[in-house]
Formats: sequence, C-alpha cells, structure tokens
Amino acid sequence: MRGFDDHESRTMSMSGEAASIPDDLGRVLQSIDAYLAKHAQEFCEEYRVQRKDGSYMWILDRGMALWADDGTLLRMAGSESDITERKRTEEALRVSEERFALAVAGSIDILWDGHPLPDKHGMRHRHRSGGRRESGNCLG
Repeated sequence: MRGFDDHESRTMSMSGEAASIPDDLGRVLQSIDAYLAKHAQEFCEEYRVQRKDGSYMWILDRGMALWADDGTLLRMAGSESDITERKRTEEALRVSEERFALAVAGSIDILWDGHPLPDKHGMRHRHRSGGRRESGNCLG
C-alpha cells in the first residue's frame, strides 16, 4: 500500500513516527497511549503517512489489544485502510460548499429550494427565470 518491501514496511509500522506527518503524530500517539492505558475503548485514527516514493496518503488505522487476566498487554493487532480518495472527495466537497456559500452571500438574487407537489399527471414542475418550466417525474 505504501510501496515498501515487507522488511521495510515492518520497520515503518513499528516506528510510525518516521512515516507520519508531524501535525498528525502527536494526536495519534496520544490516542494510542489512551487506548493502552484503557482510557479509550478503541483505537481508531485517520492520519497521513509518507509512501516510499515520497508522496503522502491518508490511512484509517484501527487496532485492538489482547489483554492478560492480570490486565497486562499481550499483543495488539490492527489494520490500515487507504482512505486517500475519500479524503480528497471530502476536501473537494468542503471547497465546493465554501464557494457556493460565498456566491450566495454575494448574490442579490432570491434563491430557494422547493419540492412542489406533483400535478394530476404525476409530474413536478419548477419555474425558472425567463418563464421556462422545468419538469421531472415525481418518482425521482
């Protein structure tokens, strides 16, 4: 997933500090510490890591510990999922919403969103500027 060979990826996962972005590292380490101290019920974090080629990706990291009867940690297992595309989509949506909000704030037009009732033929009609009518099936 990150482009490292098996022996390289094992080293990287054991010292995540080398692979994580400093902005994310403190939060992730605190989350791990809280989980291992049993102050949190789960370990689940999203953060950025560097690939072998130098680019960065977002991962969803989940972990679960196995505890001995006396409460000591026996082992911890987890998984990483590449969520880079989801993060890009979320950012694009955030930017789009911000641009739309700026356009609305700077507009002198009246804007509304309505869902008119269907007519006797089951069609919905919306009137737009210029007197044109926009129709659609009520099933949609």
